Amino acid sequence: MKKKMLCLLFATAFLTVSFAGCGKKEVVFKQESVRVELGSNADIEITDLVDFTERELKKTTLDLSEIDTTTVGEYNGYLVYDEDQRFPFSVVVSDTTPPDVTVAETIVVMAYEPNYIQSIVQSVTELSGNVTIEVRDNTYVGEGVEETTFEIGGVTCNNPAFVYSNIGEYDNELIISDEAGNGVACPFRVKVCTIPVFGGIENMTVKKGTDIDYMEGITASDCFGNDITASVTCDSSGVDTSVPGSYWAAYYVTDANGIQAMAPIEVTVEEVKRSSSGTSNNSYSNASYDEYLRSIYGYPDNEVITYYLDINEQEAVDRFYLSEFDFPSSDNGNSNMDLDGIQ
Repeated sequence: MKKKMLCLLFATAFLTVSFAGCGKKEVVFKQESVRVELGSNADIEITDLVDFTERELKKTTLDLSEIDTTTVGEYNGYLVYDEDQRFPFSVVVSDTTPPDVTVAETIVVMAYEPNYIQSIVQSVTELSGNVTIEVRDNTYVGEGVEETTFEIGGVTCNNPAFVYSNIGEYDNELIISDEAGNGVACPFRVKVCTIPVFGGIENMTVKKGTDIDYMEGITASDCFGNDITASVTCDSSGVDTSVPGSYWAAYYVTDANGIQAMAPIEVTVEEVKRSSSGTSNNSYSNASYDEYLRSIYGYPDNEVITYYLDINEQEAVDRFYLSEFDFPSSDNGNSNMDLDGIQ
């Protein structure tokens, strides 16, 4: 009887050890690693990793605390069975999504002048934080033209230059790529222009007190030959025609593409040369005058006498009264005074 009881105890002890030894769960993963997209929520299902029974699934959870989906790389996740058994598996965070970029549909550039793509790009979304941008056509790197960088929406972009030498309209593309090699092509249209051209722009010389029509004879056209004269304005605020001197005015015009041209002119205001005239009267034998120099007599009938004053009018009158003239008489007794040269 004792012998039977000892055998039963031994058998019981053996089964206990066997169960303890079989308590470690053996897990075979379906794949070596699990891939998740950069910026995603790492939605990993247990059934994606292992083939468990319904009973086993109820005892299994996932620990994804070491995974950073904001940065490309390889991380460990853990399958936790029965709360205390942890089985690591590989999680690869990769970037397979191209940058999300918006660009201007049409841009206007000046011929022969370097332009940078920063003026085209309107927005960039890229979780890696960096993109490389290329211009499909007319890229240009010359002396003094260096590629720079700029940041938009938290993304760092390179900033290459491009140039066009011929006036016209062209289709082009920006090729934007992230660090993982994902790229996108963004089309845009280029209008290549030069500044508008004026016609009729000339310096002016006018007499004191003149009302100037600054728009007379002025024309303008854009680089495509379109007439834009109606858009011309003139800033003559610095000109004072009541005071002799030299002044500057400026013409402005802006074409439909927003390109502005300016042309300055010099306006010279001169002192007026005043004139007075009289008609001869044979009833007088010499020249006569009143205090306002209304008329000068003594020349043959109907001959007009004119003198010019280049100085202040009152000063000229004063000089005239102080002058001494020798009036020679003609054969018929009338004065033959010569006023040429009186200033």
